[in-house]
Amino acid sequence: MKFVCMGYSDEKKYDAMSEVDRQRMLEECFAYDDELRRGGHFRGGEALQSAPNAVMLRMNNGSVEVTDGPYAETKEMLGGLLLLEARDLNHAVALMSKHPGVAVGPFEIRPVAAELNDQIAARDAAIAHTPSSRDEKTSNRICLWYNGDAEDAAQFYAKTFPDSSVDAVHRAPGNYPAGKDGDVLTVEFTVMGIPCLGLNGGPGVEHNWAFSFQVATSDQAETDRYWNAIVGNGGEESQCGWCKDQWGVNWQITPVILTRAVTGSDTAAAKRAFDAMMQMKKIDVAAIEAAVRG
Repeated sequence: MKFVCMGYSDEKKYDAMSEVDRQRMLEECFAYDDELRRGGHFRGGEALQSAPNAVMLRMNNGSVEVTDGPYAETKEMLGGLLLLEARDLNHAVALMSKHPGVAVGPFEIRPVAAELNDQIAARDAAIAHTPSSRDEKTSNRICLWYNGDAEDAAQFYAKTFPDSSVDAVHRAPGNYPAGKDGDVLTVEFTVMGIPCLGLNGGPGVEHNWAFSFQVATSDQAETDRYWNAIVGNGGEESQCGWCKDQWGVNWQITPVILTRAVTGSDTAAAKRAFDAMMQMKKIDVAAIEAAVRG
């Protein structure tokens, strides 16, 4: 689920902070935002200019009236927006409770209106797929080969992973070696923000280890959820956090703690974590943490 987190602050309190304290607070906020990114929870954000730079539009006697400043008379003004991906409201609250920005002012956490946003996304997609739009820009995406079931795979990815969707389904305009006129030929879909194209090219082409999606997870629960969804839906386990879905596509379900451990400056801890990982199929976060501690 997506949530909009609206951060409020007392601008007088913020302005009264020393430059050193202000910079330290910003660096702490940026660092936690990066942690959210690595866990797949940070979906965007915008900082806002000071409230005196705002204008307010309202209808008055049939005409639009423009006034300076924010509408609300309060010392806590909206300072920025953060778009968050979380399992549910409780998960969103747990994630944002750790955000250093809470020390400056309150956060309002509100679920997005999913149905209305789906309508907006559909209109965006309709415009994006008009011939004039396609001709004006080029893009890069991943093309994956399927044996007639690209749409099933895309639906599964959209249901399982955040920031994922089935964007368009295209049918063959004529017969071809792997199908006939009217069969689903290609499927445009997005996996965790990555644009993909599923091609129903027919049998005889197998996926292999040379390509995989790597999914960063924030904790054991998230690791378990993705791993179990893939393996439990006709997939199979591999080693070192790797697994394969029922269509043969390979996935790395990689907790952030593992990546930090094996790439950290403490080479002894990195080796202990690496050696522990080599014995695992699904990554055990507690075991990796224990290995880092020694």
